[in-house]
Amino acid sequence: MTEQAERLLAQYEFARDTRDHADASAWEMTSIVWGAQTLLLGFVLEAISNKDAQPLIAIVGVLGLLLCLFNYRVMHARTRVCRAMIRICLRIEGRLKMELKPQRFLNRYYPRGIQRRWFYIVNGFFAVAWVSIIVQVYRLYFQPSTSWM
Repeated sequence: MTEQAERLLAQYEFARDTRDHADASAWEMTSIVWGAQTLLLGFVLEAISNKDAQPLIAIVGVLGLLLCLFNYRVMHARTRVCRAMIRICLRIEGRLKMELKPQRFLNRYYPRGIQRRWFYIVNGFFAVAWVSIIVQVYRLYFQPSTSWM
């Protein structure tokens, strides 16, 4: 193997490892954030009718929205990194005239955008849930008491 080919192969491995690391890190972070949001939603829904807790619940709702935004930004950066590394891998596979071409194989059998589509659906539902909670808690907090006793 020539020195040029060895350098290209090292660059290929770096790009592949970087893509894998970016993907794994972003999804690990996403699962932690979604787990935290699920836990927060449980506490919030349990206490939403407690008038004393409602201002705090509104703040937690804003925190939930910020977590959704943070999650979106991280996944957007991950997508950009992964796409750049995939382009590098594809170029190197072509230049080295690799027989197996693993990245082309992955591209053929892994539908483009499937993770992104499901991420947007789940993250969007969390955002809608937090907005609904914020609206509901303000409605409950500022609604005149209807107690007859």
